[in-house]
Amino acid sequence: MQAFKAANPGCILEDFVRWHSPPDWTDNEACIEDSDVFDSGESLSARGQLSRRMQKE
Repeated sequence: MQAFKAANPGCILEDFVRWHSPPDWTDNEACIEDSDVFDSGESLSARGQLSRRMQKE
């Protein structure tokens, strides 16, 4: 991840996940959800979200 950050200044964790493991990231346009809010009340990112597999602990 350090090499990715060095090559992509200003990147965030979502950028790394999309690059490192594309199946673990779903775009909001492609994702059909019942709700746009997590259980904690936080709204989803405008850019996308982690896949259900990555959200499970």
